[in-house]
Amino acid sequence: MAQGLNLGMEDAAVFGSLLSHVQTKDQIPQATAMYERLRLSRTSRMLEETEAHGARFHLSDDKLIEQRDRDLARSFEKDSNWTHPQQQKWIWSYDAYEDAEKAYLDEPF
Repeated sequence: MAQGLNLGMEDAAVFGSLLSHVQTKDQIPQATAMYERLRLSRTSRMLEETEAHGARFHLSDDKLIEQRDRDLARSFEKDSNWTHPQQQKWIWSYDAYEDAEKAYLDEPF
């Protein structure tokens, strides 16, 4: 899915946003814990999707390659995990700053 750089930028945005609320060094562990809670599910899901894509696109068996290509061609005719608008929205419209600020406002440290 080629989202490594994107995830790194999201990480920096979330962590920077949370650290901007730190007033004392005693709050750093709380900010770090909140960062981990915010990022773990998204980065884990992205890793799972990336591994699945890697497996699909690095096949060596000709029959599996042909089946993958047929599936990919059909995916543009109907919603699929590769082209589904919700999947694309989940990847591209995530607002890291908004996520961090909402979490902080819901649970200030």
